[in-house]
Amino acid sequence: MTWTPEELKAAEVEWTHRVFAEIDEMDEQGVVPNRVDAEWLAGRKLQCEINSLLSHACGEKGAQTNGAELIAAERTRQIADEGWTPQHDDEHVDCQLGLAARAYIHVARCQVTLYVNVEEFHLIPNDWPVDWLRETFKSSDDPVRNLVKAGALIAAEIDRLQRLQSQAMTRG
Repeated sequence: MTWTPEELKAAEVEWTHRVFAEIDEMDEQGVVPNRVDAEWLAGRKLQCEINSLLSHACGEKGAQTNGAELIAAERTRQIADEGWTPQHDDEHVDCQLGLAARAYIHVARCQVTLYVNVEEFHLIPNDWPVDWLRETFKSSDDPVRNLVKAGALIAAEIDRLQRLQSQAMTRG
């Protein structure tokens, strides 16, 4: 399906209105700590949807999203759907987000090199943070999906460490 420029603009306007409605709803429900976070999150979701639409509109059938885009979209999903906000991430210490990422990488490695689906054995890699609930480990049977989750967790850990550094410099 090919979209005309007018159809793309109409879709963008429609999504923009929907995003602002989502921001207002998040703000009213207190889902995110402040309106700036709500605006960032809603804007990121809109950007992902528009990029997807544009790739289809340009006739790039079968075009794949690159790894960085997949990771950014997963991080947005984690915040929006799971509630793993930056404030929540700040509660984790000792590189727990990095360890969780390593657990997903371990599963992907097993799938790719050993052709083993770890999920079949109901195993959770030893890297999974010990004080995290087992139910929060949600590996996929797709190694790419597991690597995307790992990448998003690494991005969250990097952001957390940068916030710590910024706070230390401010107190400084």
